[in-house]
Amino acid sequence: MGYRNAADPSNTFYTEGIGYLTLLNPSGVKQSGLTLPNSVSHAYRIKNSGSDLVISGLTPEAQNYVVGRFDYSGNATWIKTFGGSGADHCFGLDLGSDGSIFLTGHTVSGTANWDTYTMKIDPAGTLLWQKILGNPRGFNPRFIHDETWGIKATSDGGCLITAGTGDEYEEYSSCFGGACSDRWEVYLVKFDSSGEVEWETTFGRTNEDWAGEDVAITTDGGAIIAVDNGQFGFLKINPF
Repeated sequence: MGYRNAADPSNTFYTEGIGYLTLLNPSGVKQSGLTLPNSVSHAYRIKNSGSDLVISGLTPEAQNYVVGRFDYSGNATWIKTFGGSGADHCFGLDLGSDGSIFLTGHTVSGTANWDTYTMKIDPAGTLLWQKILGNPRGFNPRFIHDETWGIKATSDGGCLITAGTGDEYEEYSSCFGGACSDRWEVYLVKFDSSGEVEWETTFGRTNEDWAGEDVAITTDGGAIIAVDNGQFGFLKINPF
């Protein structure tokens, strides 16, 4: 699952492409390729939901989240879009044990700059809750990017998201409490089943940019986060 016909092949975030689903047999041989509906311009994540597939991504011009439920022939049971007045970039998808759908990414809809944007949807595509959250270290929100890439459903009906938080502006850099805005850190947030924030925290290292790229729950009840630090690494947290 991904996209083709990228109009901007040098852009790794949004390419103005056409969503595309490839079906392979167990040996990796292509069986068929299916162009997704126009609303799925940039298909980014896919999950097996038993008898069907859940696919999420971005609508044309990267304006909204899009998520749909498809059978294995590529037919859509339903497709829904979510978002606000500004750009909404959906990069994370997971499914709860009850079939609930969790989406995350980042938004500039009604925000000072990019903030995390997370939602929970029932199996039929009805929005249950959505939350915008950002700037955990308390800098000037106009200059802070909170860019979310990974989400994992938790056993209590909530979810865990990981992001990077920091600024990219030469004209702005602020430091206090031992942290500086232009030094990126991993941003981790735990939501409960109703979308309330149970806790949020950041992790960083002096003189090194960190950003959370994806997250998984470990067998001991903690989590492991894939970290972009200019190379590649992992961050393990204790059970929560």
